[in-house]
Amino acid sequence: MFHGLSRTTLNILIIGCLLFIAGIHLLTRDNTADELPPLELSPLPSDSWQTWYSSFGVAVRWQTRARDELQVRIQGAEGETREFSLPAQDWSRALVAEVSEPEQSIVASLVLAGPLDSEELRNAAAFIVRQQKLMASEASLNLCQVEHPAGASWWNRQQQRDWTAEAVVSGDLPENREAWADFRQQSVRALRQDLFSNERTIDIYARLTYHQWPDDYLTALYKDLGQAQMTAPQAYADCRQQALTEQQSDPQFEQQSTASVTHHRRGVALPTSQVSGG
Repeated sequence: MFHGLSRTTLNILIIGCLLFIAGIHLLTRDNTADELPPLELSPLPSDSWQTWYSSFGVAVRWQTRARDELQVRIQGAEGETREFSLPAQDWSRALVAEVSEPEQSIVASLVLAGPLDSEELRNAAAFIVRQQKLMASEASLNLCQVEHPAGASWWNRQQQRDWTAEAVVSGDLPENREAWADFRQQSVRALRQDLFSNERTIDIYARLTYHQWPDDYLTALYKDLGQAQMTAPQAYADCRQQALTEQQSDPQFEQQSTASVTHHRRGVALPTSQVSGG
């Protein structure tokens, strides 16, 4: 077929064919293996929230804020919340006079924000825990979500849930790297907006406190969103499946894991309440 062609012509034809094949390969190959470049992340606001556990084991977070009132958020199970404000100068009298005391104890966490120093906020927290009959939650920590925060956030987005919720694997994986890139950009932007909003952070930290997520969870999520690849949702799903398999094979697995994590979270030396019984 190629008789009569010079060696130079044959070389040109061969090189042309190779270039054509390479071009087709580049156009048709699956580019999901290509890594996305890391995002340039602007700094988050400095975290001035402090974590404390009352003598009853109730998880509490507070933040000193320049405002006229003490804002209180009680976070219960299944998203149940109770929120009210107290005058900063006479919060204890107002609490007793204006806020009804529940008939029975409730499992909840507590978040406070107001113009008080740490000792005053700790005293207020202890008093509210006792007056509102709050009990510690026994929420188990999802270690897979701590290890794969960006992947877990994808599954929460699939179900239109907040990133502070425990992620359940339900929905679709990213169709392509562009879909994952859009998700990363949108999630980073939304997280920054929320953490710069005083009102939104009350809600976020109330949920984080109730579920006893690590203090640096949101910072870790922010950083992971900046560099995680589209394999992150599958990595989270695999981790959860492995954990479920281990739990089914060992009935004591979940209990032991939860106890270990709870001990680790509460093993840090924390200040003792100045109000007895709190």
